[in-house]
Amino acid sequence: MPFYKQRTRYLDCVCAFDIETSVIYKDNQPHSIMYMWQWQVGFDYTIIGRTWEDLKEVMATLSEYVDEGCRVVVYIHNLSYEFQFLKSVIDVSDVFARDRRSIVSFCSGKFEFRCSYIHSNMSLSEYTRKMGVQHVKLDDTVDYAVQRWPDSDLDAEVIRYAAYDVMGVVEAIAADMEIEGDDLYTIPLTSTGYVRREAKRVIRKYRIDDAILKPPYEVYRLERQAFRGGDTHANRYYAGMILEDVHSVDLSSCYPAQQCMMQYPVGEWVKGSNDWGCVTAYLRHGKPFLCSLQFNQIRLREPSWGCPYISISKCLRLANYDGDNGRVLNADLAVVAVTDIDLRIILDEYEWDSVSIIDIWASRYGELPSGYIKLIQHYYTGKTELKGVEGQEVYYMKHKNKINSFYGMTAQNPVIDEYVYANGGIELEACDSREKYEKARIWIPYAWGVWCTAYARRALHLGIKLVGRGFVYCDTDSIKYLGRADFSQYNSEWVDRAIESGSWARDTRGVAHYMGTYEYEGCYRKFCTWGAKKYAFMNCDATIGLTVAGVNKVKGALELERGGGIESFRPGFIFKDGGGLASTYNDDFDYGYYIREDGRRFHISSNVALTPSTYTLGIGSEYESLLHAYNIDRNRDFVYNNINY
Repeated sequence: MPFYKQRTRYLDCVCAFDIETSVIYKDNQPHSIMYMWQWQVGFDYTIIGRTWEDLKEVMATLSEYVDEGCRVVVYIHNLSYEFQFLKSVIDVSDVFARDRRSIVSFCSGKFEFRCSYIHSNMSLSEYTRKMGVQHVKLDDTVDYAVQRWPDSDLDAEVIRYAAYDVMGVVEAIAADMEIEGDDLYTIPLTSTGYVRREAKRVIRKYRIDDAILKPPYEVYRLERQAFRGGDTHANRYYAGMILEDVHSVDLSSCYPAQQCMMQYPVGEWVKGSNDWGCVTAYLRHGKPFLCSLQFNQIRLREPSWGCPYISISKCLRLANYDGDNGRVLNADLAVVAVTDIDLRIILDEYEWDSVSIIDIWASRYGELPSGYIKLIQHYYTGKTELKGVEGQEVYYMKHKNKINSFYGMTAQNPVIDEYVYANGGIELEACDSREKYEKARIWIPYAWGVWCTAYARRALHLGIKLVGRGFVYCDTDSIKYLGRADFSQYNSEWVDRAIESGSWARDTRGVAHYMGTYEYEGCYRKFCTWGAKKYAFMNCDATIGLTVAGVNKVKGALELERGGGIESFRPGFIFKDGGGLASTYNDDFDYGYYIREDGRRFHISSNVALTPSTYTLGIGSEYESLLHAYNIDRNRDFVYNNINY
């Protein structure tokens, strides 16, 4: 949290600011100019301006009514966008950034600007709707393709649209503070801040030893190298084929389940000996460990296994390998950092000629603090009981967001990069990683986040083994598959765990829900995938659905339907409506003037231009060669019956 908050008094009034822009082209380069800004003061006053001079005049006037040493908090939804304009218009100080293009807050005189998007982690439309405010964002009521200028006549609908944006932000932030019992001093800057402060209160009661909170730097490095997110992969044997009757299952509250019902490293880290016997001893005795390994002549035990585990991007070294859309099929040499959970999966999937240990550290397993687990269970129960209850939509959303934040909090790198604002730009402050680590104030073990995702990948791995040769696609906590699969034994074991640990709840109908179990989601009439985060499907009612990274799901699905349906979901298909917007950042403070046809001049300062973009469905050359080698045009039944898991 920025230091200035500790000594600043805040005016008891929530404000919001927003700008409306149009794209122009100067020297064939897209730029953006502001044609209207709007400033909401509390619930009652909306100020509309057309020029930056208007804004500076209003800020100066408002400042006269604010005592010295006091600040006015102004929320901007997606502050990073407005900052790109404001930095060359008003004085900027105390910039708090997460990276070069992600601004959390900054100050200007007596005003403190905060990002309501980073606070809520929701679009403005979703945020205002879920908070149940009076002035919900007006979607699709203004045509952004229309060129507007600071001197353009604006109709009532354009002004209404703009006013609702800032009125809705003020109402949503006020509702947030009322629900959570916050004020402008305590309201978190980020969406995970709510859970972080509750978890801190709980964790600090257990007085976790510093040696566990901050293990040796070598352990931290291994943690960073071994950390992976969820598994997302498509079976290369089915890629590009239009499959029928594809089933889908989801792991219920996967990450919370791993946190509540699995054990984690809770002891001091001890360096082990660099021999395979040490690894096998740790595995035999069930000790948690981190290690970096060098595999020579590594390959899949079963060449037709459809979901190879080792990620190419996570390999520290890799030589002469065959890849499967980001996964290692085989390699002459592969160096990876793994947890014991990862290694058990690798042992199940791969074989090799030889292996050597580069570094290894071990701890001991234990449950997470009971108070921390009960906090997760509390929000799981609330989410389950409030789902679908009329009048409780806001509280349901709050519980759902919080339970999803527990994992994100533990997976956050404890060594926070520091970005500084200088000469109009945001740059990463150079600092030795070891020095940063030694200075870091760590209150929750980073290993808990590392192991949580490893456990989730193991749960997914076990589910994929249950569907066997019918495995089509997976994404973190879901599996798409052909044929039949029996999850009853797996679920029975997790139901017992959930009951024993209290990780379950009943909904309003009295139906019990258990964390960590596979739940059947339904069957697609048709399904086609071209790799990770790249699939389309037809539901039983013949509607088209779509998940492609970089393409709007709703617009993209409609566009695909108009373009021929799922049969047209092939490399080369161009998404125009669903392709989103391309951002062109113009960082200089002065780009001269744009001269309109009537001779009127408009100054261009720093800006970001959002221009319509297209997305062309495609696959990489390496993946294309792989699929060609597996002859993806073969008959589905032939493939299904000849995959030997």
